[in-house]
Amino acid sequence: LVAIPRLNDFKKYDNNPNINMAYWNNYFTKKDLDNNNFKFIDLLKYKPSNIEQMYLDCDGHWSPQGNLWAAQIISNFLN
Repeated sequence: LVAIPRLNDFKKYDNNPNINMAYWNNYFTKKDLDNNNFKFIDLLKYKPSNIEQMYLDCDGHWSPQGNLWAAQIISNFLN
């Protein structure tokens, strides 16, 4: 399971790092630790230095750079 942050999620996290204490985050983090057949990747924890280039201005979806950033992180967890 991959948690996909929006640009404003990174901004919220910068202002309040305890956002990862949210119920859903704790639930999936614990499930990841307790279950070898489940992996939880929270991309919020992998903030790129060029964050503004990761998203399209027109609609907030990932740009090509954002897709590459996410793919590189996720690929590290694939067997």
